Amino acid sequence: MSTQTIEQLFTKYSEGTCTSQEAAEVESLYDYMVKNESLEEALGKLESNYSYLLDKEPVYKVYIRKTVAAAAIIATAGVGLLFFLKQQDRKNELAINTHISRLVDSGKAILKLPNGKIIELNNAADGLLYGFKDGTITKRDGNFLTLSNNGAAGTLSGEHELFTPKGGEYHLTLPDGSTVQANAATHLRFDPSERDVEVNGEAFLVVHKNSGKPFIVTLRNEKVRVLGTRFNVSNYENEQVKTTVTEGLVQVETNLGNDVHKLKVSASEQVVFDQKNVKKYSRIDTLAAVGWKQGLFAFSQTPIKDALRQLSRWYNVAVDDSGIPDELRVVAQFRKTEPLPNALKMLNASANLKLEFDGKQIVAK
Repeated sequence: MSTQTIEQLFTKYSEGTCTSQEAAEVESLYDYMVKNESLEEALGKLESNYSYLLDKEPVYKVYIRKTVAAAAIIATAGVGLLFFLKQQDRKNELAINTHISRLVDSGKAILKLPNGKIIELNNAADGLLYGFKDGTITKRDGNFLTLSNNGAAGTLSGEHELFTPKGGEYHLTLPDGSTVQANAATHLRFDPSERDVEVNGEAFLVVHKNSGKPFIVTLRNEKVRVLGTRFNVSNYENEQVKTTVTEGLVQVETNLGNDVHKLKVSASEQVVFDQKNVKKYSRIDTLAAVGWKQGLFAFSQTPIKDALRQLSRWYNVAVDDSGIPDELRVVAQFRKTEPLPNALKMLNASANLKLEFDGKQIVAK
């Protein structure tokens, strides 16, 4: 029931023009609301202004109380009612987000639909995942999702969210033909009717060309604008924000204080943002940035702590890097299917370290 519908019901209730069913709905909602302590206090203050009504007709005390409450809610629709509804929305959103976090932490990939429905993708069979009048969502090959419009019947819209767990990846094809491959521990937020994707984590995008409508990727303090290209974005919490182009051209817009820095980035170039500065690098080894989508760890003079963070996300293990020098770098390449002990051996050989997994975390001996 929308806020507008509820306000209309309360108005009809106070005017005595509502049906018996509508009156029952108002009283039911009131009874539910008074269980909320903060709103009851607000209504109590408003009802005190009408206390004389409650003293005149004791027989109708309950009815009058509810009528006064309804009138009070109408009079404070922008405060009382909306406060309650928004408070309930916040509680519901918090509960949903907590539930999703627990599922993702347990190793499940999750798709959240605009209607609030949560789909555990690991448990969903290949085929039609969800159907709307405006379009469909299908799953294939275990971790590929395709969103399709129903042509003239309509266009999929509304905020969708995709969550990948540590050690997992997911492929997404949008209605316009653009594809997004999400790396481990990544959260995508997108509206299928818009060429706009928010990435928290890491993703490789192949954008379908549309000169009339640029594709926008939203990162932390950055936006990447593109007409058609292939590029990788890395936007993990407490790490540098990186945009790496493998084909085509993008424009990276970075917010630095009150200034917006705009940089054109073409193939084999990378822009790195570390909250204070933004730098552009040319002729980089793109495999180091996009090897993950090919099932590889590719470290090319990569800071050892960055390499360990990548291993942490993929193998879902903690890392204690407190005893490792910040300036230490590694050169190594191996498949993501390698057991963790083998991966650590290769890093040890490159960095002359003694990294071990002690059953709880990766540590330097």
